[in-house]
Amino acid sequence: MKTSPLDLVFNGGAFLLILGGVSVIVLWYVAPFTTALTGVYHPVFDVVVASVLFGVGAGILVRTTLLFLPLQQGTFRMDQPIFTYWKFLTLTYYTGKAALSPVTVLPLRPWVLRLFGARIGSDVAIDGVVDTPFLTTIGDRTLVGNGSHLAGNVTQNGALIIGRVQIGSDVTICMNAVVLPNTIIGDRAVVDIGAVVMPGSVIPAGETWRGNPARKWLGASV
Repeated sequence: MKTSPLDLVFNGGAFLLILGGVSVIVLWYVAPFTTALTGVYHPVFDVVVASVLFGVGAGILVRTTLLFLPLQQGTFRMDQPIFTYWKFLTLTYYTGKAALSPVTVLPLRPWVLRLFGARIGSDVAIDGVVDTPFLTTIGDRTLVGNGSHLAGNVTQNGALIIGRVQIGSDVTICMNAVVLPNTIIGDRAVVDIGAVVMPGSVIPAGETWRGNPARKWLGASV
């Protein structure tokens, strides 16, 4: 995998440095108010405010970029420009998410993912990892269990596969399950503990799938 000149611009931190600089400038104007509110504790509060500003700015950057240049879906070589673009979006998302982590308690995780482009319904609980929120749809009342991983991208046989992860309503993604790109999981389905839903899989409504690779399970879910 070679590093292209575009990598030095998009993934060398240039945009993130600019975003960090903007956050600091905004904080400079906000600092008098935080000092008045928190007194001697204002340095700690300022760091939190700067982190939140950076994280929100990263989310706006991802959403705005995708609005003008949607991410293509399909299978791509790692020397294609789409690979550089994907790395830029992923780096910006993970850096922004890390900046927001001090204030991201469990109930706020769906809101952070929405900030970065996820389509998430109401009453959703997420205790796993959503790798590419801008490629992820989750319906109402769905549970994404601890240690699970929803990935809208995967590298396979030297290629990058990019595709949506579409999860319906009242779905249970059990702990340590993995859901890979180009997958559709119907309403009320269950992806059992440790299951790996391979790229291109379609799980019909109400079915339970388990195993690696995941397949329909005829018995009762554990």
